[in-house]
Amino acid sequence: MCAKYYDFGALLLFIKVFVFMREKALRSLLAIHLCVFMICMFIIPPVIGVSIACEDEDRVVSSLQQLKEDILNMSEAAFKDSKCERTVLCNKIIDAVIKQVMAGAFEGSLNKLRNDIEKRIERKIVNPWKEKLLDQIRQIIRLIKELLSCYPPVDSEPPIIHKVLYHPDMPEYDDYVLVLAHVTDCKSEVANVTLSYSINSGKSINITMQKMDDLYTAKIPPQPYNANVTFCIYAFDTAGNMAESSTYSYIVGDSAPPVISYIEHVPANPNYNETVFIYVNATEPPLASGIEKVILSYNNGTRWINKTMDFDFQKGLYVTEVPAFPHGTLVKYVVYVFDHASNVAITQVYSYTVDDRFLPVATFDAPKYVSNNATITLYVHDDNLYFSKLTVNGKLLDYFNQSGAHQYVWNVTEWPDGAYLLRLDAYDAAGNHGWAECQIIIDKTAPIVKIERPQNQSYVRGLVPVKVIIEDSNIEEAELTIDGVKYAWKGTGIFTYVWETSEHDDGWHILVLRASDLAGNENHTSVRVFVDNTAPSISNLTWKPSEPLAGENVNVSVQAVDYGSGIKNVTLWFRTDKDTWRPLSMMFENGNWTCTIPGQEEGRIVLFYIECYDNLGNYAKTMEQIYIVGAAPTQRGFPLSWLLLTIVAIGTSTALTTYYYRLRKRKRAGKTLALISLK
Repeated sequence: MCAKYYDFGALLLFIKVFVFMREKALRSLLAIHLCVFMICMFIIPPVIGVSIACEDEDRVVSSLQQLKEDILNMSEAAFKDSKCERTVLCNKIIDAVIKQVMAGAFEGSLNKLRNDIEKRIERKIVNPWKEKLLDQIRQIIRLIKELLSCYPPVDSEPPIIHKVLYHPDMPEYDDYVLVLAHVTDCKSEVANVTLSYSINSGKSINITMQKMDDLYTAKIPPQPYNANVTFCIYAFDTAGNMAESSTYSYIVGDSAPPVISYIEHVPANPNYNETVFIYVNATEPPLASGIEKVILSYNNGTRWINKTMDFDFQKGLYVTEVPAFPHGTLVKYVVYVFDHASNVAITQVYSYTVDDRFLPVATFDAPKYVSNNATITLYVHDDNLYFSKLTVNGKLLDYFNQSGAHQYVWNVTEWPDGAYLLRLDAYDAAGNHGWAECQIIIDKTAPIVKIERPQNQSYVRGLVPVKVIIEDSNIEEAELTIDGVKYAWKGTGIFTYVWETSEHDDGWHILVLRASDLAGNENHTSVRVFVDNTAPSISNLTWKPSEPLAGENVNVSVQAVDYGSGIKNVTLWFRTDKDTWRPLSMMFENGNWTCTIPGQEEGRIVLFYIECYDNLGNYAKTMEQIYIVGAAPTQRGFPLSWLLLTIVAIGTSTALTTYYYRLRKRKRAGKTLALISLK
């Protein structure tokens, strides 16, 4: 629905009838109808119209916000050339249209959509993004036109921005820029004036301007040096119309020189041949152009020399070095500080005179630990050297009276082991005294080294703890060498190294323990061990009979060989299908290991295997073997060959018996008949 103008004809007709109606009852009824009609005309339609219009207005704002979001999320490939086009469309133009719609300036919003957004998208955005955005804009225009049909015409003329001024016109980095805008609106009042500015084409920042009569003011805060600040004015009237000023810009300047707050030379009274460090604290405010370079110019009485000073981040100061000059030289110096805006700050001229308070230089290089001869290299220097001496525990070793390098060889063979203080003293003619000293340790005793485990000529396997003992008061390093691989220790005492012998071949290996102390003394010891990580070899497993009968023992024979530590034991494990595993120790006989599996009853399934250990615990095992116990001899079938042999034997025996019987019968015929007669 829309809020519309209503025809008052029907209302007037009701009133005329009411006036000329004479009957009281009819007049009362007509009065009731008249009230209902007026409520329907003047109260209900505007409420409904405003509600629906607000809903349409929210739809327009939501659509514009969606358009803005789509533009923000578009790929860079959607834009033809301008990198800031996305920001201009979203933060300036679309936001302005949203404000116009919310203020009811529908005509103005339509004009801005068509003249600014639609044309800009056609020029600056490529397909397929362009067509999608143009479709969205057409939908928004249609929604705004529907809003226009719901509202009577209002003020569609935007405010007038007569003049925009800003001060100062060439702002510095520490200046607030005052912006003044003269804005009026003849039809409706000015509702809001906004200053919108951006730094280096970045995100726009909006400030609501303060009103003073027809003038509106706002301040742009200080910006960094060389920043490009652009700004424009947006003015809205109470009808929602918007006016936009031209775009103004300025570049932030810096005309103030840097500040030099501190300058010092160290040392304050330098000696001859001593370099001098010049320290300068030069700064600029945070938004200024910044320090470009700091130049030190110094004069040693002959000419001015320029040096660029470096910034020391630890000290927060600029620093450079002035070389050493002879005693009595007057050195003058001045510092120039430049910023990036070409401003320069100059200090006054400072100076110092080179003094002579140097101690004589006395240094030497000596070994910390010695075992026989110690070569000591000395260096003594002073322009006015008187003499220098080298002592040990207060006892004079050597004497020098010339600057330069010297060498002294100290034979310590007659000196007992222990710690000694070596000292070099140097004196100049001015009485300055320089010295150097160090401790030197005489150590003529070699380290004590011992391999406690494993024992020499022993057999080892797997992980072997190698226990060593190292003793020396000045140990430098100890190392255990196994097959050329070194394992080092620092310090003294008892150490254990776990040797993984599986990484080495089986056979003899030599473990060498070497130790050296800081004085160069060395000692070593070694052991020879046999590595055996190979399990014994089991072969030629046989058993007889291979198909035993009930109650028949089975003799098992196997060959087991170990080329390392030797065979420790060979065991046969067997079980039947009715009991658990049982061991049988095998005996070595004639090159074979043998044992006997006891006879079992008929039908038993017998499983057995052989396991073998060497003296180091390496282990080998055969696959499980199996046989089934057959029937007893009386119950099994008779072989055909034996049957034939038996028949032949029986036949031969029968023939011999018959022959023998007949022979005897002839000899005893008479005796037999006599015996019969007697009966």
